[in-house]
Amino acid sequence: MRLGWDAPAPRPLGLLGAGLLAAMVAAQVASGLRPEPIRLTSVVVVLLAASAVAFLADRRSPGRAAGAFAATVAIGYAAEWVGIRTGVPFGEYSYTSVLRPQAGGVPVIVAAAWGGMGLAAHAVATAIAPRNRVARWAAGAAALTAWDLFLDPQMLRLGLWTWADEGPYRGSRSATSPDGWRCRSWSCWRST
Repeated sequence: MRLGWDAPAPRPLGLLGAGLLAAMVAAQVASGLRPEPIRLTSVVVVLLAASAVAFLADRRSPGRAAGAFAATVAIGYAAEWVGIRTGVPFGEYSYTSVLRPQAGGVPVIVAAAWGGMGLAAHAVATAIAPRNRVARWAAGAAALTAWDLFLDPQMLRLGLWTWADEGPYRGSRSATSPDGWRCRSWSCWRST
């Protein structure tokens, strides 16, 4: 590991990713200060997704980053589309009309969020377990689950989606669907 003066110079896509990540943090903080935080939700998600793609492009290639993002968005969208129709794999829920546009009842920005967070979780898992696929998958599943446990109660409070039955975790059912997270995580890792 290189530290200090002998570290390689930062690459442009890594710097872009860092700038986008800083902008995402600023937008998230600003959303908490606004009386209507929902107005910045899409901005935060777009910045998350763009920063994740930039960081992966810096490490691999722009083409691989775009392909991994597209595949992860498609997997996330498919899971949401199936989920709102069948309750599998997460339980019965539905989206409200707050987030627009929607495709097939799923907000487009939700699919983009899965793309950005899927890549981010994959990066964390790869850093934790670079040589062990099973450990990497488990770490990625844990990262995605932690994200959802943080996010779901907030999104319920903002009225972005509803659960058919109130769950035990701050009204959310997220904590009761670990099989859904393992399934989606495995799918995301296969795409990156």
